[in-house]
Parts: sequence; structure tokens; C-alpha cells
Amino acid sequence: TAYTVGGEAGNFTIEFNGKKYPARQLLADIRSGTAVLKIEAPTPALPIGKSEELQVATPVVAVGYPFDLPETPNFGMVAGFDRKYLGRYFSTTHLRVNLPTQRGEAGAPLLNMKGEVVGIVVSSLENNSACYAVPIEAAEKIRGDFVRFGEARHGWVGINVSETSEPVEGSRAEMTQIMDDTPAAHSGIKPGDVLL
Repeated sequence: TAYTVGGEAGNFTIEFNGKKYPARQLLADIRSGTAVLKIEAPTPALPIGKSEELQVATPVVAVGYPFDLPETPNFGMVAGFDRKYLGRYFSTTHLRVNLPTQRGEAGAPLLNMKGEVVGIVVSSLENNSACYAVPIEAAEKIRGDFVRFGEARHGWVGINVSETSEPVEGSRAEMTQIMDDTPAAHSGIKPGDVLL
């Protein structure tokens, strides 16, 4: 599901086919915007698709619970593949989908036209006219990290970068800070170096 569904809350109630089941949040990963819930009941699973097969204008459907209403399909199409929004970088490329989202739809599965999950809706754009979804491969990696390590593990280098005023061999990416005990620090990169 989406991190925003419960934040750091530990216990939930899942309603399925008119029955309510207790659920525990095993992992809340703010960086990816996802969360892993566990329910002690047999539940059906949707088949997993491949988000890399999606292209701009591919039709998709999200099935959510807008305003606590019964499950509601919401049709749209892939509008883009973004690494950042409003200056905030995502931990992985997100699917931008032109379907409006309402309260209760975060965490909805994003399905292709074969009914396969290709993403999880994690946030809406400012005017709720479109949303972002984490590709299912990224969500599966987070789940796999939890199973293997007990936490989500994200790759990182350990640098802060800013844009230089004058390009060096066409590059403006200057290393401004190197964090201690990181891959960047061990590689010998120094503040002031320019990425070529």
C-alpha cells in the first residue's frame, strides 16, 4: 500500500468481502512512499505485470475506495515517467498517470488492461487531476528487502551536488559535500570535483 495510508501507525483493519481483519504494518518506507501490511487471513492476489512495458498513452486503471465508498475503478493513461516533481527527487522513476485521485485512493493498485498490477498509487499532483505510482518492480524490491533484511535498502552514493556557474568540459555538476563513510568518501571524490 502507500505510506500515506497510515504513516508510522502499526495496526490497521482491512475490510474484504464484507469481513474485517486485523492487519499489522511491517514496513513504512517514506522514501519510496510504500508500506507493507500483513494480514492473517487467506486473500486473493492480483497477478504482477511489468511496468517497463508501459509507454506514454498506455491505458491503465486504478481500483480504490474514494471517500470510503465501495471499490471504484478509475481509468486513465500513462502520461510520463518522472524522476522528480516540484524539485523533489523520487527514489526511483515514478509513473505519472492522468487519472484524478481522491481521499481513499492512495495505495490503490494500478493495473494494465490485462488486470496485472504495474504500480501502486502513492501520491496525487497538486490539483488531484493526476497521480504518481511507484512501479511494481520497485515495490517488489522494497518487499524483498524487508523479507531479506528487515528493512528497505536504498542505493546511495553520499554526495551533495550543485550546479557550477561555468561548465567544465560540458558538465556543471560540482560535488559540494561528501558524507563520511560513504561510497563517495571511499572513492576519493573531494568537494569541488566536477562530474564529467
